[in-house]
Amino acid sequence: MIGTTVGGTPAPGVRRVGPVTRAPEVTVAPYAMVRVAGVTLPEPSAVTEEFRGVAARLLELTARAERMAAALADVLHEGVVRAASDQRRVLLALRRDVHNGRSPSAASRTRLAGWTDHLPGLASWLGLRDDIDRQTAELDALLAPALAADRVALAELCRAEELSRAVALTSVDLLRALRRAAEQGPAPDDRARKSEATVLRYALRAATRTVPLSWFTRVGWGRWDGPVPDPTGSPEVVAVANADRATLSALVHAVLRHPDRRGDLPHTLAPGLRVDGAVIRLRRQTPAPDAPPGVQREEALTLPLSRALRHLLDLLEPGGVATPHQLATELATRLPRPASQASAAARAYLHALVEQGVLRPAYPVDPQAVDGLAAVADWLAGIGLADVAVSLREIDARTTAFAGLDATGRPAALAGLRSRWDAAFALLGADRTGRPQPLTEDVTLVRPVGLGRAHGRDHRGTLAALTPLFELFDQHAVVRRLARDRFVARYGVGGRCGSPTEFAEEYGAVWQATHLVGVDGTLDPTLDLAPGDELRELARLRADLVAAVTTDDDGNLAVPDGLPDAVAPRLPRWLTSRPGSYAVFGQSCHDGASFCVNHVYGGWGRFTSRFLRQLPPEAETAVAAQLRRHLGARVAQLRPVNGFNGNLHPLLVGDEIADDRRHGTLVPDDLHLVHDVATDQVRLVVTATGEPLDVVYLGFLVPLMLPERLTSMLTDVGTGSVGPGGAMAARQLRRTPVGPVWCRPRLRYREVVLSRAEWRLSADIVAAWRAELDARPAEVGRTAVRWRHLLGLPEHVFVSAAAVEGAKGLTAFMSYLEQPRSQYVDLASALHLRCLSRTLARYPDGVVLEEALPAPRPGQPATEVVIELYRTGTDG
Repeated sequence: MIGTTVGGTPAPGVRRVGPVTRAPEVTVAPYAMVRVAGVTLPEPSAVTEEFRGVAARLLELTARAERMAAALADVLHEGVVRAASDQRRVLLALRRDVHNGRSPSAASRTRLAGWTDHLPGLASWLGLRDDIDRQTAELDALLAPALAADRVALAELCRAEELSRAVALTSVDLLRALRRAAEQGPAPDDRARKSEATVLRYALRAATRTVPLSWFTRVGWGRWDGPVPDPTGSPEVVAVANADRATLSALVHAVLRHPDRRGDLPHTLAPGLRVDGAVIRLRRQTPAPDAPPGVQREEALTLPLSRALRHLLDLLEPGGVATPHQLATELATRLPRPASQASAAARAYLHALVEQGVLRPAYPVDPQAVDGLAAVADWLAGIGLADVAVSLREIDARTTAFAGLDATGRPAALAGLRSRWDAAFALLGADRTGRPQPLTEDVTLVRPVGLGRAHGRDHRGTLAALTPLFELFDQHAVVRRLARDRFVARYGVGGRCGSPTEFAEEYGAVWQATHLVGVDGTLDPTLDLAPGDELRELARLRADLVAAVTTDDDGNLAVPDGLPDAVAPRLPRWLTSRPGSYAVFGQSCHDGASFCVNHVYGGWGRFTSRFLRQLPPEAETAVAAQLRRHLGARVAQLRPVNGFNGNLHPLLVGDEIADDRRHGTLVPDDLHLVHDVATDQVRLVVTATGEPLDVVYLGFLVPLMLPERLTSMLTDVGTGSVGPGGAMAARQLRRTPVGPVWCRPRLRYREVVLSRAEWRLSADIVAAWRAELDARPAEVGRTAVRWRHLLGLPEHVFVSAAAVEGAKGLTAFMSYLEQPRSQYVDLASALHLRCLSRTLARYPDGVVLEEALPAPRPGQPATEVVIELYRTGTDG
């Protein structure tokens, strides 16, 4: 295990923020998760390489001609001034050709006879133009054979069983298109050509992206001190299919909400319900038509505390359950009326409480149950719905068997599952319309991976040294500070809040306000801060670090050597007082000499935990030990599923917080919030014992998508998405012949690339590029070279949607969810160029082009590693 104590002397331009504290120790977890692309790009053909080589030479010649053109234009200007009128026309025409980067016509060449000896640089420029014309003609001639060769390579990819299995889970039509591409190879018919761009996109998704989804990606786990296996060996994999929990939850709620059954089903108090003098306050779910699917919204409700309601609260302790009929019977005995009237009145009262949300049906099984379908089936059988239970058990068996099916058998199996789910809902008088796929599938490596140089082993020390920057540019820091300030303003320094849900609305507002403090150090003028406010100081330190970035001779950016060490002891004490953890997603370059960071997110094992039940058993043991090593004496896990399969993961610590005592050791009402003066943080405390409690949430749903009442627990030791590269590598406006383009240079610290170079193209520029591609389809090779030259683009890029300008909070998040995902594009591939216009059309609001570093390599699967960093707290 690597331990790096960060500290040192101040770097130039970096001011001290707050008192200097002992530098926290940063360590790298002894394990890492590995994500491997499902298929590998095939080796290129000779003609494909020839097309690429000609494009590269043409690009080089074009750049040389442009560099020469500036001096030649000055020479021509002077020549025009001195020339006679008939000569002036010849030179003006030549000057226009030089300015526009085009070869003179044959007639102009004739008129220029003899001028090459008198105009310095003209002969060399004309020679370059001749070379450019020859290379352009050769590139045009190679387009058709190169396109055919690329289609042969695509057909090879489309014949991969892994790709077919993944696509079968996505779309039957897409699977058919995949098979057509595999069969027709170099000569696709019209129908195959119409779907070619889509087929290529999914094939490239399987070969170049490592986001886990079915057979698109294989997930593994390994240790840094383990043996490194022979890379030529074929790793053994296992696929596991799980029923979609959103569909299962919808079916359960169809039973719970049925008016004829509600009275006999256990109910519980609304979560967070509390007595406040003569009223009760609670939060209940409410429709959110403007929110993305799965987002839960809540509204605050206040009701008078009647004697009947007081008695009901005495009967139902927080987290307890009882049926409305049982509660009605208890209440009826206290009513001064005849038994029949009392019973009717009590039932009507309980019905009104259910409608108001004071009481709600208790979920009948543990939401995190590994065998969720079987558990629900047993419950259904127990309440007299044996026919629905039988249907669910059949669905369970078919879902489990699905992972073993080849691509050919999958469409029929999926159709059968949908039909059986529809039938199960129909038995309850409900509708399954609008539900997603009936299952999800994960593919994992059976044996531990030996983590070596190719996984970033040699770069762990540098990543650990970068932790102070991750800490500083983490917007969760803003969340925690804004929440602390609101808490202290409401309850005072060292104050106490009786229940985590009491402060929920404040946290909800905080999550919507993180944009007020920019990652680059800008402050929103609407944020009312005192001159010495900690957030103001945090923003200043961010701005200082952005200003400290240097530029090298190639125009790339660099974080000065030792800057993170100098920053570490100057981080605000409140920022480092609690422990922290980050997950660094990245890839080693092909030579292993450098490491490229893809993302930095909150750590604590989140990106490993989802797969622990499928990974080797030692993985769960190691992750749990890592959490215990870095968290407090008592730790609880928060595991809301919210209908999302990615939020299913094992319990790794001793306690779990749940709404229902049957599903956890603690309920929110067992806890209270305090302002802990020692750490200057809002902390959770177990009310009965006074113990401070560390709460970890390892799910993937962001707080904006979860019930608002949970937000005060989600951020306890929360660390979030970090973009130090994006913050420190500021965008620069570059004027180009096609219009203004926002560019961002590559940024590195030592051998670690923190952000890749990128170019943001407006919708108008993208439209112009597409129009040129569509107007001359036989010349897409030369068009690509021209645009690469104009924009300064590399050969390999990823294309993604440009973020919506000005979008903030939930609006920005919804916009992100609706955007098409990124796609790899090889700007020297005939097939990629043929499909480029349609690729760009997927991003109507503009695109971001990011250099593909490292570029996908034929014969080698794209591999991404998730390295976890852990930081000790400096107080408490």
